[in-house]
This record gives sequence, structure tokens and C-alpha cells, in this order.
Amino acid sequence: MDSGVNNPVLSFAVDSVNDVIYVGGSFETVGSGATNSRAVAAWNEGGASWSAMSGIASSLFAAVHARCLAYSDGKVFVGAENMDIPCEAVAYWDTGGASWNAMGTGIFTAQAYAMAVIGDNLYIGGNFADAGDYRDWE
Repeated sequence: MDSGVNNPVLSFAVDSVNDVIYVGGSFETVGSGATNSRAVAAWNEGGASWSAMSGIASSLFAAVHARCLAYSDGKVFVGAENMDIPCEAVAYWDTGGASWNAMGTGIFTAQAYAMAVIGDNLYIGGNFADAGDYRDWE
């Protein structure tokens, strides 16, 4: 896999249709060219190359630890600490539009540690009390 990443990979998700492996972790660069990727990157098995997921280094993440990933229907869901977007702990990358998106009103003051997609539902496990308009004590 080229020269890999410069710090630990904590999670991955697979798009088996397009032969892409998405990795998340505490890294800042990927590949032999040291492409700036900031916590999330894609390995294209067919092209045998790394690519950053645009916009991460400049606008979305700073000192991010992408702890969990899930893939479904052209979306890469990311659960992380220290995301610099309105929803803090969760976001998704739209592979068709090549852009980052918030997930509703998000999960605040939180850490997401696990994700799974079953059917049309995304399940998130972690340390949080609020998820959108839902509060676990209500």
C-alpha cells in the first residue's frame, strides 16, 4: 500500500463495488508523496494509490482522531473527536459530490467509538448524551 500513513489507523470501511478502502485515525499524511490527509484517506486498490478526502486539512479537522468509519451507498460516515464543524462528533463524505456534510444537528460534546449501517439506518455507539433532538435521559 505505497508507504502507508504517518500515524496509527484506528478504523476502516470498505467500498467493495469500487475497490476503495477508507481509513481513519490519528495520521496527517498518506503515501510516499506525504499527501496531507488529516485523519481520513482513501486507498484505491485498482489504482494502487492514496488520496486525501478534500477539505479536511483546510476547513474541517484539526488534531482529529477518526475513531470509527462506516460506508453505505456512496457515503463514508466518520465518527471522530475534535471535528471543526457544527455537529462535532459525526459527519459524512459524499463520494459523488466529493464533499463533507453534517449529519442533522449532530452529536455534541461527544466521542463516537463505533458505527454500523444496517439497511437504511446508521447506528452510532460512544460517549454522548445528546443526538440531534434526542437526549438519553428523557
